[in-house]
Amino acid sequence: SPADSPLNQGAEKHEGTSQSSGITDQEKELSTSAFQAFTAGSYDACLQHLACLQDVNKDDYKIILNTAVAEFFKNNQTTTDSLRQTLNQLKNQVHSAVEEMDGLDDVENSMLYYNQAVILYHLRQYTEAIAVGEKLYQFIEPFEEKFAQAVCFLLVDLYILTYQAEKALHLLAVLEKMISQGNNNKNGKNETGNNTNKDGFNHKAESGALIEAAKSKIHQYKVRAYIQMKSLKACKREIKSVMNTAGNSAPSLFLKSNFEYLRGNYRKAVKLLNSSNIAEHPGFMKTDFI
Repeated sequence: SPADSPLNQGAEKHEGTSQSSGITDQEKELSTSAFQAFTAGSYDACLQHLACLQDVNKDDYKIILNTAVAEFFKNNQTTTDSLRQTLNQLKNQVHSAVEEMDGLDDVENSMLYYNQAVILYHLRQYTEAIAVGEKLYQFIEPFEEKFAQAVCFLLVDLYILTYQAEKALHLLAVLEKMISQGNNNKNGKNETGNNTNKDGFNHKAESGALIEAAKSKIHQYKVRAYIQMKSLKACKREIKSVMNTAGNSAPSLFLKSNFEYLRGNYRKAVKLLNSSNIAEHPGFMKTDFI
């Protein structure tokens, strides 16, 4: 996914809302440090920052969640039972919080619903996750673009996992339109404010990279949907787009191998599997928490 760690959007949220949500500078700094340590693979340092953050804010379930994920990665993604136990506890906690809410008019409420859906996803309770995700989707218009995309991508994944390829394709069309409109809006704005030309260029380059990553992800999901539908003609077209955007990465080679298998080209399918670097393929699905 574009943001590979569950800590990512949580850190960004702290940075963007410190004034409005009462988050202190100390919390913001600890959150950012935890995220940076996590992405660098320094899980001990990450856990230290999260422990300090827990001391400052004992009631935030997201800190417990991120601590569990960091512990999981520290142990080379082998402590599945421990992570599952934490997720189950948090599911009950978040479910209680959701039950007490009036609606989705508040951004914090929306994030709570999203995190509930992600926890259910990791527990493989897909039907329940879809019910929460679809409720969120009904209120998607006022959401920030990145959050709206996260909701859509989660639902797409869930639809494919539950063999609802048509629903997945409908949402992928929505995502394409969303990304296209967002890109056009950014291109139409003048670079103003305190940013230097260099900062503006770096931000534009980073934004462009995220858009390309999202487009590549859409192509890969389309292939998975068309494979489920056994729509070989449409699949062939999307496979070309996947290979152009993702290259010879393990996921793209797996998809192409699956496509060749459906066509009856079994030797070619095996050859593609043998050429892929299995170590590249993540063993644990990294769907973002917020």
